[in-house]
Amino acid sequence: MTKQELKQFTDKRTNLIESLIDLMGDRIKKNQKAVLERILENFVEKLDTDENGKVINNDKNRKLLFQIDDAFKEYRKKEAVETIQLLLKSINKIMTFNQQYFTAMEGKAAVLPIMPKVKEFMKQWLGIKGDVAEPNGYIERLVQSDAAKIALKNTAMKIVIGQEGFENALTQVRELVNKNNFMFGEFGNHARSFTYDLYSQIDRATADVVRNDLKLSFAIYEGGIIKTSRLFCEEHEGHVYHVSEIMQFDPKEAKPPNYNPLTDLGGYNCRHHLNWISNVMAKSLRPDAQYFIDGTAEEKDIKPPLNSIDEIEKERKKRGFNEQTDF
Repeated sequence: MTKQELKQFTDKRTNLIESLIDLMGDRIKKNQKAVLERILENFVEKLDTDENGKVINNDKNRKLLFQIDDAFKEYRKKEAVETIQLLLKSINKIMTFNQQYFTAMEGKAAVLPIMPKVKEFMKQWLGIKGDVAEPNGYIERLVQSDAAKIALKNTAMKIVIGQEGFENALTQVRELVNKNNFMFGEFGNHARSFTYDLYSQIDRATADVVRNDLKLSFAIYEGGIIKTSRLFCEEHEGHVYHVSEIMQFDPKEAKPPNYNPLTDLGGYNCRHHLNWISNVMAKSLRPDAQYFIDGTAEEKDIKPPLNSIDEIEKERKKRGFNEQTDF
C-alpha cells in the first residue's frame, strides 16, 4: 500500500463511521417520533382535566400510566427490531471495510483466512447468533431504552399526581422525548453511546484482531480535528505509534471505566482510529521506528511523538474553541 492509498483508506474509514452514525441518528429520530406519537395519543390526549385545564388525579388518569409501558412494548416489537437490523448491517460494513484495508496492506492470501475468526469474535462479543441478535444479548439490550421508559413514566406520574396543567403536561412530554435536538435527550444519550462508541470500538477491535494475526505493531492515530476535539486527540493526531506506546495512552478527559487504549483510544465519543501499518511504512513515516523493531527503544529512551501544545492552542483559536463549553 502506498502512502497515497493509505490516506484514501484513512478518509474512507472516517467517512464510513460518520455515515453510519448519521444513519443511526435518522433511525433514532424516527424511533422518538413513533414513541412520542403513541404517548400523546394514548396517554396525554386521554387525560381527564378539570374546568381550569388541570389534570385530575383520578382512577382513570392513574390507569393511563400503563400506556407508557404499552408504548414501549410497541417500540420493542417494531422500531427496536428495525434499529437492530440497522446495527447488524453497519457492523458488517465495518468488518468488510477492515478486510479491504488489510488486504490492500498485506494481500488477500494473508487476510482472508483471518476473517472468519474476526466475525466469530464479533458475534460472541455483541451477542449475535447466525445473523440475528440473541434475546437479552449485548446488541438487543442496547436498543431497549429502559432509561427512557423510566424517565417518561416518572414524568407521567408527576403530571397526574401533581395535577399539572394540560398544556404544561404536553410540553413536558414533548421536551423529554425531543430534548436537545434528539442527540442529548433520554433517548439521545443512549443512541450517542452506541453509535460513536460502539461503531468505533467495533472498528478498532476488528482491526486489532487482524493486525495481531498479521503481526503488525505500528499504527497511525488518525481521524481529523473538529471544533470540539480534545487535547489528547489533537496531540496524537497524525503520528505513528508502536503498540507498546499505544498501551500507555492515558486520556485525562472522558476516560471510560476499564479503559482499553486499543478500543477506547481518546475516550467517550472519540472519532479517531488506529490505522495499522507495516514496519516498512512505519520506518518511512517515523525514522526511530527501527529502534522498536530492533528492541532497543527503551534503551534509547525513545519518547512518543506529540503535536506542540502551542500550535494546538493557535489552531484552537482559529476555529473558535472554547474550553468552557467544548470538550
